[in-house]
Amino acid sequence: MSGKLEGFFLISDSHVGNSAVGMEDLAIALKNMKKINKKANLFHLGDLTNYGDSIYTKSCLTEISNFFPEAIITLGNHDVRGRKNGLAENVDNDGWIDFWKVFWDSKKDTLNDPRFNSFNQVKSIFSSFNKKNFGEYEYDNCLIFSLCTERPLKDSCYLTRKQLNSLEKTIEKSKKEKKTVFILSHQALNNTHSGSNDFRGFGPQNSQVEAILNKAKNIVFFSGHIHNGIGCNQIIKKKFGFLVDTPSFSYPENGLIEKGIGYYITLEKNKIRIEPYFLGNIVNETYKKLEKYTISITL
Repeated sequence: MSGKLEGFFLISDSHVGNSAVGMEDLAIALKNMKKINKKANLFHLGDLTNYGDSIYTKSCLTEISNFFPEAIITLGNHDVRGRKNGLAENVDNDGWIDFWKVFWDSKKDTLNDPRFNSFNQVKSIFSSFNKKNFGEYEYDNCLIFSLCTERPLKDSCYLTRKQLNSLEKTIEKSKKEKKTVFILSHQALNNTHSGSNDFRGFGPQNSQVEAILNKAKNIVFFSGHIHNGIGCNQIIKKKFGFLVDTPSFSYPENGLIEKGIGYYITLEKNKIRIEPYFLGNIVNETYKKLEKYTISITL
């Protein structure tokens, strides 16, 4: 990344490949983003696809890259856990429900297990599009850190010590350079937004992430995952900055129930402006700013 970041689009939980959202819906939204601001970048908070299928993953990344070559995309639980195979409803002795991994035992679990082929394939596809699984992106006026699960858990995320160390370095760097840090995370931190603790919450490294964030005061933590809609999602003030709950692009479960909503965010000195937009879908391709839900926060 280079230059000054003046604005970006932010969407989450597009779930392409489910019954609600197809490639056509995503393509319409991407086209409309370029009409709103052709210079802004796109950040996606994960659950790009519903099952992590290679065809959908490649199609989504190709479409996004056509409009936003430098888009930053993290992985959500739906991207990494693979399809549900089997009908069992009870947790077995290895902690699986329907062959979805619920917990990660670092002493016995290994990514070489063939059950994790889908996860490894998604990581390989992202790499082929020059997308990092996690890490820092630097602009002249801010830093971006993409948190990304490193294990194919059913709902929560799992961060290795390497990623936690990388996050800590970015936070320390932001303090020295006096830059705002935007954290991109699929899962919300525990005990924050409505629904943040559902389905095992953020993941086993929640307290470690919070301890790192609390070392600074210039952080905006964006998350999705819990599908709160506009009007019910929250912006919460914390010691380190702000938490922003991003609405589901595909199917918000409360608030404004509309497929195709995302944020357009602009940066000013010590302030960011968050403007929700209906970005369009196959039923209605006309985008619209949701002016009454616009909010500014002072950093």
